Amino acid sequence: MLSRYLQNEYVADISETEFTEQWFNSYLAKGLAGGYIVEADFENLNTPITRIEVIRAFSFVYNMSKGTDLAEFDDVIDEDDSKMLKPFVDKGIILGDGDGNFRPNDKIKRGELAKVISLCKANLGTTKGNENALKAYAIRDEILNLLNKENISAELKEKALKLTSGYKINIKDMEELKLGIHKSEQTNGQSYGAFFVFGNSDTQKEEVSGEKPEPKPEPEVVPTPKPEVKYAPIVDEKLLYAINKTLDENRSGTEKVTIEEMESLVELDASIKLKAELITGYGAKVDKYTRGIKSIEGLETAVNLEKLILQENDISDLEPISKLTKLKYLNLLRNDIRDVEQLSELVNLEYLNLYSNQIADINPLSKLMKLTFLDVHFNNDWDGSGRLKDISVVVNMPELVKLDICSNSIIEDISAVKDLEKIQIFDFSGNAVKDVTPFADKMPELMRAMWDEGDGERSVGFAGQTIVGLSVTAEKGANTVRLPSPFVGLDEVVTEYVGEPYTFFGFGFVDGNEEVSYSEYDMETKEFILTIPENNTSEDMVLNIPLLQVGGELQWFLKDITITIPGTEAPVI
Repeated sequence: MLSRYLQNEYVADISETEFTEQWFNSYLAKGLAGGYIVEADFENLNTPITRIEVIRAFSFVYNMSKGTDLAEFDDVIDEDDSKMLKPFVDKGIILGDGDGNFRPNDKIKRGELAKVISLCKANLGTTKGNENALKAYAIRDEILNLLNKENISAELKEKALKLTSGYKINIKDMEELKLGIHKSEQTNGQSYGAFFVFGNSDTQKEEVSGEKPEPKPEPEVVPTPKPEVKYAPIVDEKLLYAINKTLDENRSGTEKVTIEEMESLVELDASIKLKAELITGYGAKVDKYTRGIKSIEGLETAVNLEKLILQENDISDLEPISKLTKLKYLNLLRNDIRDVEQLSELVNLEYLNLYSNQIADINPLSKLMKLTFLDVHFNNDWDGSGRLKDISVVVNMPELVKLDICSNSIIEDISAVKDLEKIQIFDFSGNAVKDVTPFADKMPELMRAMWDEGDGERSVGFAGQTIVGLSVTAEKGANTVRLPSPFVGLDEVVTEYVGEPYTFFGFGFVDGNEEVSYSEYDMETKEFILTIPENNTSEDMVLNIPLLQVGGELQWFLKDITITIPGTEAPVI
């Protein structure tokens, strides 16, 4: 049967896996020759191995003697198998399933196999295979190659086929047969050396001619140097802790991390590994939550990172992550970042959160065309003054679904969002936008989704726009004044949302006194009508209204309004 394996007659069994054929002839035949495997177990090489087949193989490999008693497994019926299992049970390698069964015909899992290998190595030592059988296999392989020659006699071929037909081979007979073939070859004037497959030429020469080759000096054994272990240059203790706990929760937080381990990271979320603490008097005496990471040096070695969360820290230098081009998700909210130039090449980013930093310019993000989420709201100096003003770069981000630019105080122009067809969440509240018409076609729909339908996937935020520095002069003797609305498109948007003309109202304090000015809104003339106090003097009276809230729940603000009320002429006597 072994010659059939060597001649590769079981091609159908290995056709499904290309790599199988590479080891098929050599390892299968050697296993059979050494008695490590049973031929009947390999009728189909693509069939998963069973638990009993694995133990049977290890029994051969370790030359285990069968026990005299049976293993106490209810479901092992075959007596030979039960006796074969007994030594493995006695040594604690096989435990069963706890219910008195071994489940011999179940397929073995990779983890179970690894455990068996480990326990065998620990309890049984090294393998004791049949070395003579393996040597016979090598000789037989030479013979089968020699038989391919036409000048080998039929008698020798017949004898060789008989000797090589099984895998329990008598090595003495095989040696005699090999020598007989060589002599036959020499008689026919052939050089037998050309036919050898195994062994070196000196050994072959000694076997045929009887000459003993001169001993060769033993080659000098040069120990192979161990590869140098390289560690990532992580200098921040908090970052090191987060990385170690991401690699293994049971690992020490101070252990050095190798470059190879860094390269294995696909996700790193420092926020779930480090507790945030409240720091009072941070920056310009503001309070801040931080997890304490100040430097991200060393992250440049995490070249396979796709998701990185470093929210609520003290990070300002982003250079270490500037080349991590596999990043798709990056959360840097509540840090000390002022410059985003170092993010300019992260062209595969889809999510970017820069909320609550000190960023004045987001134009370096122009290449981030795959972004679906961008949050840059509340980017102010620590003293609260607005910094971020220009958002025109978002015209290069056609995939944006959510854009949050709120609470930056001084953004006036939102025309860049006009052609963002996929946007479903847009918050530009808390700025100084006068003209909402670039987004007016989508605002009513998103307002309904947010307020009427409670749809968390769609919304618009636009309250709290503050327009500074309006002046108006009332007519002499009038008790009202008309103030032209600076909010272009607001009334049309709100009217479309509510389905009927919407009346705005407002209120304010005159010079901080209790005297109050009320307002109404004229939809036709687009003017606020403010009630003003009567001027009974001959001098002009000037009212300074620091803040006038307009629109009720929409909370639009007019700041530093100056109203001049002409004086009354002196009566004629």
